[in-house]
Parts: sequence; structure tokens; C-alpha cells
Amino acid sequence: MLSGSDELIGLELRRLPQLAAPVRGWERVEARLDAPVLPRARWLGSVGAMAASVCATGVALVWLTTRTTPDTPRVAAGVAGIEQLVERSQRLEAELRRLPARPAVERASTAAVIDELQSRIQLIDTQLAHDSARARDDNRQHSMWDERVRLLNSLVDVRYAEALRNSHYTIPTSGEI
Repeated sequence: MLSGSDELIGLELRRLPQLAAPVRGWERVEARLDAPVLPRARWLGSVGAMAASVCATGVALVWLTTRTTPDTPRVAAGVAGIEQLVERSQRLEAELRRLPARPAVERASTAAVIDELQSRIQLIDTQLAHDSARARDDNRQHSMWDERVRLLNSLVDVRYAEALRNSHYTIPTSGEI
């Protein structure tokens, strides 16, 4: 049974002018349904998302590698300063070994940042090995060890975040890194 408002709506609808169906309208609808699965708009959206992901990864990498950390020793160049940086580097590497293994499936942006940091650390290691074979320049060695510690700090930060996100890893509270 229709209510009074439903009857009024029906009356108003019947008063609307009658329009003819578009020529070959149903055929056009069927043709649009048979269109490719990935229309241009969706393709452009996925390309835009990939571009945004690459930009975000780049920004994260720049931020992680250029920020200064309060626990990085700032000592005048010299043997004692280099020794402290080497010790800090060894502690950070030990901390990396204590973290769980990287997941089999990970975010592309996280993987890119980790891989870039590891590549830069490897490059510095190669330069340090090459410089130790030649005459020793304490200022250059100090700056390379300082950069290595900064990169390791960033790598530990990213790996901690990854471990927390993927396995509910808890950060140890006892002792210092």
C-alpha cells in the first residue's frame, strides 16, 4: 500500500516529459563494458602512485642521511676521535645483528632506503680500506668514519621501524647501543 507521499512522487514522475531512448544506447553501454581492464585513468593513477612512492623514498633517504644525531661523537680529528667512531660503528653493527632478519615481503620504499644505506656504507668501507693502504690522512679518515656512523645510525633506525612494523619486535631497554 502506497503512502500519500509515495503517490505524490509517482504523480510528479508521470508529469515529466517523455524522452526517447538514445540511438544504439544499449550497444554503447555494452561496448564500454568490453573496454580494456586497465582504463587510462586507472593506469595514470597507478603511475602517479609509483612516482609519489619514489619521491617519498628519496625524501626519506635524504632526511635519514643528512640529519645529525645527538649520540654521534663530535670529536676533533685525531686518533682518539677515530677510535671512538670505530667503537661506535662496531656497537651499531652488533645492534643490527641482534635485529630479526628482514622480512621476505617488505615495502618497496623501506627496501629501497635500506639498500641505499647499505650501498653507501659499503662504498665508505671500500674507501677506508683503500685509504688505509696508502698514506694515512686523519682528517679524511675521521670524516669517513663519522659518515659511516651516521649512515649506520640511520640504518638501525629504519631496521628498528621495519622490525616493529612486521613482527612486533620490542626495543631492548637495558644497556646502550
